[in-house]
Amino acid sequence: MKRIIGIDIGRKKCSVIHADFDGNSFRILQKVIFLLEADYNTAELAIERLDELLHMYDFEAIGISCSGPLDSKNGILISPQYLPGWSNLRLKEHFEEKFGVPCQLHHDVNACALAEWKLGAGKGMENLVYLTFGTELDSGLILNGKLYIGANDMAGEIGQIRLSKHATADDFCSSDGIRKLTFKKLDELKELGIEHPLQKKGNYLSAFDVFEAAKQGDKLAMQIIRTSAEKLGHLIACIADFLNPEAVIIGNYYARNAEVLLPIIREVVDREANPISSTLKILPSKLGDSIWDLGALMCAL
Repeated sequence: MKRIIGIDIGRKKCSVIHADFDGNSFRILQKVIFLLEADYNTAELAIERLDELLHMYDFEAIGISCSGPLDSKNGILISPQYLPGWSNLRLKEHFEEKFGVPCQLHHDVNACALAEWKLGAGKGMENLVYLTFGTELDSGLILNGKLYIGANDMAGEIGQIRLSKHATADDFCSSDGIRKLTFKKLDELKELGIEHPLQKKGNYLSAFDVFEAAKQGDKLAMQIIRTSAEKLGHLIACIADFLNPEAVIIGNYYARNAEVLLPIIREVVDREANPISSTLKILPSKLGDSIWDLGALMCAL
């Protein structure tokens, strides 16, 4: 039994997870969350709070997940996109000197890929791609039984791939992308003097609302979801031909709406990818919202 700490540094909050690992699964002992924007709005204050919390536990290793850019080899946060002021933080060095245990930092999507590979839908596979389909589209790569991070921890930045002249994968295959597509269509209807139920949501409109409307047969919502699914299908066909994984595992909005998305995605992949890719599995994440906690813990192993 190995006792470890996982630290998941998000956009607005930081989670500290204290757990035992028996070689196959985690037993969560305690989880503490503190808000970054409201209470610990500088890196210095957040690290002080982490030091306080970690002094409360006994543990053998620390895993940290955070958005990049970062240097996983040396454990340095270079300049996380959503954490202004958190630049060039030598987290590995800090925690190893402070607590005398090994510490490993990984990009959050890579941490999720590790968790899904070892504990979720990818268990037993050697080659898989994990896609977030959350606020943005990002990916983590497990190739030949190893996490692949690239030369500068930037492998898998799939959301930046252009899927049309003026739009990236993020613009179609993420919750923010679906919202933007919907607002554009609603504005077009408004100019024509046509009302639509989703207009009542105003700025509170979410991708969840669009998926729910599509499931209820709303034609506009169905059109938007089909556009998103087709673009994701194009992307997965490219992944299949380029990396030849056993599976593409998709989290967040896909995992909650696979019954709507999968038939469209599968149709595109079967049409566009190399025929040998017909064996490619397209799977929803098995870990749900716990993937962020489990990913941070996986970084410690």
